[in-house]
Amino acid sequence: MENIFEELGVPKKYLKHTNKEGCFVALVHKLWLKSLVKYSKLTEFTERGRFESWPVNDDELGSSWTKIFVSVFKKRDVNVIPLPRIRTLVRDDPPLLFCQLMQYIHQTNYKNLWKEAYKKYNCKTEMNKETQINLVEYNDVLREIITRIYGCPIINVCDSRTSPEASKPFDVHLNILPAGCAVETLNAIFVLHVPFLEHNLKDCVTFSPAILNKCYAKSLFIIYQLLQTLKSMHDRSLTLGDISLSDIYLTEDMWIYIIPSIQSNIYVQEIAKTDAKRHIPDCRKNGHKFDLNLKCESCGMKTYDKVQVSNESLQELCQLWVEGQISNFTYISALNKLSGRKLGDPNCHHVFPWVTDFASRCGKNWRDLKKSKYRINKGDRQLDLTYDNPQSQVAHHVSDVLSSITYYVYMARRTPKSVLCKNVRTVWVPAEYPSSIQRMQEWTPDECIPEFFTDAGVFRSIHDDLEDLEVPGWCSGPEDFIEKHREALESVHVSERLHHWIDLTFGYKLAGNAAIKSKNVCLHLVDDHNKLMKSGIVQLFTYPHPPRAAASLFWNKTPPKIYITKPTKQKRDRSNSPGMALEAKTDDEEIEDVPNSNRSPLGLSRLLSRSRSSLNEEPNQKPTKNPANQRSSSLGPKNPTFTSHINAKSRAGLVVPSSSMSTGIIYLPKEYKPEQNLENLEKRHSFFSKTFHVEEKRAKCVEAEGRSAAEEIDEYVVQNAFTNLIFSENFEEKVRFNRIKSLTYPLDSQNFRSKPVQRNENQIVCNYSDIISARRIRELQILGCLIVEIFMAKQLRALGANDSNLSFNERLRACLTVVRSCKFDLPSCISYIVHLLLQPDTMNFKEFKYPSVTDLGLPPPSAHLLLEPLLHCVIPFPRLFPNLYHVISSLKEFKNVAVELGVLYHFDCNGEMCAEYESLERTKILFAQNIGECKVKTCAKHLEVLLEELYTTTDTEIVNILLPHIRELIEDPPTSVLAAWYLFDPFSRVLGPQRTSETLLDSILKLYENEPNESTLPYYGKIAKLYHHSFLLRLMVRLGLKCFLDNFTAPLVEAVGRYKDYEKVDFILHTHSEKFVKKTSHLKTMDNEHVDASASDDSSVSSEKRPTPKQESKQVSEPEVFEFEDDKQNEEQLKSLMEHLELNVASDLPFNHSTAEEALDATITENLDQLRSLEELNMNLSEDDDGKGACSPTIPIPSGKDFTNISCEIGSKKSDSIHFELVLDSPSSANSEAKKGPAVPKSRKQDAKISDMSSDSLIWLSHRLGPVLTARYLSRNLLKMLTLCYVGRENLTAVPKDEGVKEVESISVVSSYVQGDHNASKVLECLTSIAGLYGEQLILFQYIPHMSELIALCKRRLTPNLEGGLISCLALLQHVIPYLSDSTLMDQLQDVILKNIIHPIVRLLSSPKYTFPSGYTARNVLARKYVDTLYVLSIRMGSDMTRTHLAVPALQRFFLIFDKIYANEESPYPDDPSQKNHKPEESHYLEVCRDGSVNEWAIGGTPIQISNVRLRNEIADSPSLPHDDISEQSLEELKGVFTPELAYSAYLPFLKHVGASSLEISLKNHALIKDLCQEYEQEVKLSYPSQKLQASEFSQNTITASSSIGSNIALIGNRIDVQSGDVENINTDVLSLVSNRLENNSRHLRGNWLAYWEHEIGRSDKDTMFNFKQIKLQSFAGHTHSVKCLYVLDNENSFISGSRDKTVKLWSLRSQGDGSSVSTCQWTYTAHKKSVLSITFIESMRLVASCDSVVHIWDPFMGVNVGHLESPKFPPVNVLKSLPAPSSLVIAATTDGTVKVIDTRMCSYIQELKVSLNPAGLIRCLAVAPSGAWIATGQSSGTITVLDSRTGLVISTWKAHESEVLQLVAADNHTIISSSLDQTIGVWNAGDGKFRFHLRLSFARGATEPVHCLNVYNNELISGTTANRIGVHTSIDLEASFSSTKLRSDAFKGLLTSMALLPLNRLLLLGADTGVINLLC
Repeated sequence: MENIFEELGVPKKYLKHTNKEGCFVALVHKLWLKSLVKYSKLTEFTERGRFESWPVNDDELGSSWTKIFVSVFKKRDVNVIPLPRIRTLVRDDPPLLFCQLMQYIHQTNYKNLWKEAYKKYNCKTEMNKETQINLVEYNDVLREIITRIYGCPIINVCDSRTSPEASKPFDVHLNILPAGCAVETLNAIFVLHVPFLEHNLKDCVTFSPAILNKCYAKSLFIIYQLLQTLKSMHDRSLTLGDISLSDIYLTEDMWIYIIPSIQSNIYVQEIAKTDAKRHIPDCRKNGHKFDLNLKCESCGMKTYDKVQVSNESLQELCQLWVEGQISNFTYISALNKLSGRKLGDPNCHHVFPWVTDFASRCGKNWRDLKKSKYRINKGDRQLDLTYDNPQSQVAHHVSDVLSSITYYVYMARRTPKSVLCKNVRTVWVPAEYPSSIQRMQEWTPDECIPEFFTDAGVFRSIHDDLEDLEVPGWCSGPEDFIEKHREALESVHVSERLHHWIDLTFGYKLAGNAAIKSKNVCLHLVDDHNKLMKSGIVQLFTYPHPPRAAASLFWNKTPPKIYITKPTKQKRDRSNSPGMALEAKTDDEEIEDVPNSNRSPLGLSRLLSRSRSSLNEEPNQKPTKNPANQRSSSLGPKNPTFTSHINAKSRAGLVVPSSSMSTGIIYLPKEYKPEQNLENLEKRHSFFSKTFHVEEKRAKCVEAEGRSAAEEIDEYVVQNAFTNLIFSENFEEKVRFNRIKSLTYPLDSQNFRSKPVQRNENQIVCNYSDIISARRIRELQILGCLIVEIFMAKQLRALGANDSNLSFNERLRACLTVVRSCKFDLPSCISYIVHLLLQPDTMNFKEFKYPSVTDLGLPPPSAHLLLEPLLHCVIPFPRLFPNLYHVISSLKEFKNVAVELGVLYHFDCNGEMCAEYESLERTKILFAQNIGECKVKTCAKHLEVLLEELYTTTDTEIVNILLPHIRELIEDPPTSVLAAWYLFDPFSRVLGPQRTSETLLDSILKLYENEPNESTLPYYGKIAKLYHHSFLLRLMVRLGLKCFLDNFTAPLVEAVGRYKDYEKVDFILHTHSEKFVKKTSHLKTMDNEHVDASASDDSSVSSEKRPTPKQESKQVSEPEVFEFEDDKQNEEQLKSLMEHLELNVASDLPFNHSTAEEALDATITENLDQLRSLEELNMNLSEDDDGKGACSPTIPIPSGKDFTNISCEIGSKKSDSIHFELVLDSPSSANSEAKKGPAVPKSRKQDAKISDMSSDSLIWLSHRLGPVLTARYLSRNLLKMLTLCYVGRENLTAVPKDEGVKEVESISVVSSYVQGDHNASKVLECLTSIAGLYGEQLILFQYIPHMSELIALCKRRLTPNLEGGLISCLALLQHVIPYLSDSTLMDQLQDVILKNIIHPIVRLLSSPKYTFPSGYTARNVLARKYVDTLYVLSIRMGSDMTRTHLAVPALQRFFLIFDKIYANEESPYPDDPSQKNHKPEESHYLEVCRDGSVNEWAIGGTPIQISNVRLRNEIADSPSLPHDDISEQSLEELKGVFTPELAYSAYLPFLKHVGASSLEISLKNHALIKDLCQEYEQEVKLSYPSQKLQASEFSQNTITASSSIGSNIALIGNRIDVQSGDVENINTDVLSLVSNRLENNSRHLRGNWLAYWEHEIGRSDKDTMFNFKQIKLQSFAGHTHSVKCLYVLDNENSFISGSRDKTVKLWSLRSQGDGSSVSTCQWTYTAHKKSVLSITFIESMRLVASCDSVVHIWDPFMGVNVGHLESPKFPPVNVLKSLPAPSSLVIAATTDGTVKVIDTRMCSYIQELKVSLNPAGLIRCLAVAPSGAWIATGQSSGTITVLDSRTGLVISTWKAHESEVLQLVAADNHTIISSSLDQTIGVWNAGDGKFRFHLRLSFARGATEPVHCLNVYNNELISGTTANRIGVHTSIDLEASFSSTKLRSDAFKGLLTSMALLPLNRLLLLGADTGVINLLC
């Protein structure tokens, strides 16, 4: 077989056998495949580089290679039977309605039973209805099958012109493995299947049986898919063939793909080849040879004979005619011949009857065959005259049947004039001859001649003056007339009456009384002539001729149509409509002949027309071209002319009154005459025996012994004596063996005789319909085998039946054995269908067939029938399978498209055609996005329909089958975001929180946690949606709050830290390097970062900088890619494109990864050159070389914003007045601004960035969760995140402030803004808004301790994380200072802020013992942040306080660090001669300082540190410090950081704020600092002498337009007299920015709330014990009577209470006040008429059920009533409990001791469960298992009963307590805890009611009280007693320690009536009889 693959060009080693013959797995290159599929070109096969072994997994396979299945079909040179024709393909018929189904079953059964009876009793019909078939070539059929199944193009390699297009009408069925294309080579056709699937059903059953064993639903779903496939194949008139389990491939999600067995559809007929030389026979000489269509093979003449006669005797002919085997024409010709007539003899030419007067075609003008033509023409009076009063001749009626004159007139057009003048009339008068055939028929008294039936020539005149004989208007010409005339002669009407004409012309009516009676006395027979004659009338028969056996309506293959009329007394007509009646169709053909057949009621014709009602029905294709011959004989030729009026009744159907059951009368049609056949038989017998003396012959024969079988049968057949012979055993056999000596040519359904001689190698006679039905039967048996093999794999294994190469018979035998022997192991769901399909009780499988009507009264099985949902009795498919199949198949349809897309758009780029490939990839992604979007939306639509019908309690298996598909959608990049958005919510609703967290949680988390990579990035355009709080709310509801907090807070916080803000649009789609995406905390290293990536690397460029050509082209092609945003699309694209240009940090380093750091260093050095070239473009890139090399002269003047920048926090009241816009400061920026203007829109606010979205959501969450959960889950994580924002060197890279992004305001004097600040901006925003919400205590007890701890940790050693932490502490401190009140700030300043934060940091900064992991960069940032923080503090405190508290240790130490570096060096830049020459003068420095002008001051900003990140190796030794305890590296760091520029920048602001004199006192090294400042000034002047003027102008602008605080302070500083009013105004604003920001303080923590909060956040995560401290946090007042019940919603921010005041109230839980505040309710439900007894919340429906003896169901979110179940017949309900989600059921306990089940979707009771036989009192309480599996009821008698919630049966019941049960709770799925009036708490097994133990209740002084409130928290039990004691059992076991607390009256007033628990917040809600509810901790 592999040799054939050489034609395909695939080498052997790339092929692997599968276990199916002719099917291989091939390893091919995707480009090879693409060229075949896309361009239909077979290209050279690409080989792999090294190919030792087959790749095991995808990684080994590589991206350019793929595995495919290849099926090989060898071509053959044989002829085969053609395929059946296709029924019209109907897609997705709706299932039949009940009435349609019943009608279909009724009609089909009627038809099948009729057929069966017909076969059984119609002895004349041979069983094998043979038809002649034109064979076709094997290869053509093969191609046709491939096209029908796969609809794929077949590429002909040998002849490219013949490649057919993919056929449109055929889409491959979704359960058939699709084919990419087929390739036809010289010897074979290859079908290439994509995709390749690893596993088949055989593997599943054998190696992973657990997949299918868990429940039958999955196996049934596989069978359902099999049936769908069968149905589709049947609609294409194909079969699946002999497939085994190993031909059924399946994916993890239980969707099957079948490789059908194509060969099963091909029937090869081996035929002996005949002579090659074939001569064309001459029909005239040799006689015609007729084929099965009754046309002559050579001349095409048509015949009506089924048997060709040669020289039979009259008896035989008569028999043949009566039986309908020969035509009327043949029989009349034979009678003419036998009576001595000769063709062409004018005196005794053959005589034929005229059958019509030709007036019209419709056949209403038949001639009466009981009268002779003579009599019709002359009339009875004329005949009586010649008979009664003969003048000259003997008395007679008829002179002649056909006179010679008449003959000549008939033939006048062909007879010479001379002959006519001699015989007809001596004078030639053309007008004397009738001009038309109608005229001729009217005129002549004689009968017709055969020429008018056979020879068109007689119409054409040979005379010039005699016109042609005209034919009637309804004919197109003589030929047409002849055909139709002959048709009329053969019509049923004539056949049924022809025997009368035979009697008149050749029979008994020629003589005796019969002749006289019928006025038929013939002159020739009575004139007693005595001269010899050669012609005359001859009487052949002396007895009445038997009629031709007309097929009775009731003796036909198909039943007649019967109309049932209703009795008139019935007023309403219940039939479908008056004109419609039940009718059973005839064969399929008939329906297909009549295209608009709407005769069948209810549109059933579609089903019946394609109905597979009977496997044995007529084949769907007759190989004849002319359907007219395929009618059963009762209908005659299919021709309206002659058939429409015959059996008028039968055509219209037979009318029958409807039978009535009461009278027991069955009406039969009056046309039904069962005795008729007997009469006919007797008549025929008497005729034969008297005419041919059969009896005598027979008697003689009996004596003779040695007779031949042929004679014997002849006589049997002829002797048709009586029925015993006919029904004898061997009669049929004999008949079949040999019939009549003549050749017989079978026609369709009529009686076929012996096999005809074969005359053409392309034709064959065979029983086509049997072949087709055998094929169908076998297919159903295979289906039966497959079902057994799936369900009974274990039992079959022993029989060795699992071998895939077994033949069908072996498989069948094994399956039957198992079915027979393991009767009871067969699952009940398939038992019936297996018995039906395999019929195990059949003895003889040779003649296997299905019963016409099965034992359920259904037609034989077929795929269409088994799939009807109403027939689930046959295979009990769950009712939702059709919808389920619909949903999944729509997904698979998209999947097929996506696979095709993958093939068509694959490319391998060699690096030369990147641009083209990039657009290709864009197109591909665009398609994938669109497919993804359609897929999800279609799925959502179908899913909605499915889920509406779904019962969560019973249809779990449907959900399980659907689950992997939904999960795949959520995990697959193109669909993931949309699927999460659209599908997660509806689907998780039916799963319930428990199952959702088990199954979908990971998939959803991947969306939040995974790093974006090239496969996911293009599809995450809308991922920001998933961070929106509306989606988070869905997650909370569907997963439960705890699960949500545990899993989603971390990713949310990461998103706030901009971890997820990868720039979504312009991702480099096609590169040959690694693709980079922005950082995340745990990122990969960037070892192979390519140089071209540096353009997107933030170390180099800020937003405005990438006008590279590549970028431009991307911008142009951009809009087409992200096409599925709705309205703001273009601007969004621009914005996202912008963002991309602005920030795309290459990658991040894993912590402590030294190699990565080196790699980073390396790349940065490589990038320097590129950076330089960028500088030339004036890209506002400032750089500070620290002395090693001179700066390039093009560095623009540093901008004012480098000193300070305020960007106001949006939303703070004070900042609204100020809005600063930064101006670009480089002198040349004006033109660059103009250049880049259009490309960069300024506002990008609308573009939903993930960080914006998630920070909004986080703030929303902090409001919602309350202080404890916020501190535990949000702020704690945000603080960690803040550290991460500053970890790693690239986060410490300085960047210009981004004016477009709203940052938390920051006041910066030394340009400390770095990338980390950008990342941290949102984190800080969240932290500060949380602080603003819950007050400054949060800062004091959470933020500041966090900072102190971090800094304390740094004393040991600095790790990269701690280094980031240090910087983040300063950033955070700077931001929270405004949120502290003045008093708090001063309280905390000395001991906390300075001692724990500021002083340790300055120590670290100055210490040369530590080296920073990020080296110089980190120390630099820390120093600058330190200065900024001090400055913010000092502004907040004012100059006096600064002098007191900050100047000495904090500032002093900072400036002392300069000493370490500059003490022993004469020049700060010893290496640089140019620096030495220009030593700045001190006076100059002072001039600048004191003169109040801003010019010089604005120049000296910090150039941003970008490029000099290299660690310098040449470290200068410092003589002043001993070598050993100082790290040289750290000294080098110090040198790099503490430059003159820093001294200058840090010194000035403080100088101006505090004053020179104070500074001089404070700073010990004041002189050195002044020197450094001057030196720096000098340097600036020298660098930019020419730009001085411009600079000064420029800085004037800066003052007015920019928010540069530096300039403001320069004016304020220590020269107060210079200030103008305007400036003063600005200064107060600066102060307001750093002063108290807390505005709304309603939720600030204080009093009891603060105590509770402090306690909770002080606990470790491991400590989850419930501590009851009796601290009252809040009261809820509103009820006017005692609170009966409380229910806390899962979100713990609201609860519901029901009271005796007839109301249910909804409350919001928000921390307010100090513990004494009283809250009011949000909403009240007032529809109850009595006191509310019980409430519950139905999680899955989000509804509340409450009862006051009547159950009300209402929606708390919308405040609307959904329904209430009120009726006098419902007993009062006193307890309600809902089953856990996803169930929508509520359990209601009634006062009469029953449990009722309410379905909240229908708002009605659906079941009533009996709890005990004798009513054991009313039910006091209910408990539901956490899993929902059981319900426990506690009765007033002390009995507990456990019911199974699925079956409603009692699991166990026991007497638990002496007095009534007060409370029940389910501790877990196996434990019930009950409390009772007898003052005990019992613990029980739920399953068997076994008593475990009593929990101790030891209250103070031995008192005991009944416990009436129970709650389980984790494994603790919290109880409340009637005496206001709250008890806590630390665990549920005997040894549990128990503590109880009596409620104090200040914490709780009144009696405890109800209790609820908030588990996450560890709070209790207690309801009192006063109507007040208290929240306690």
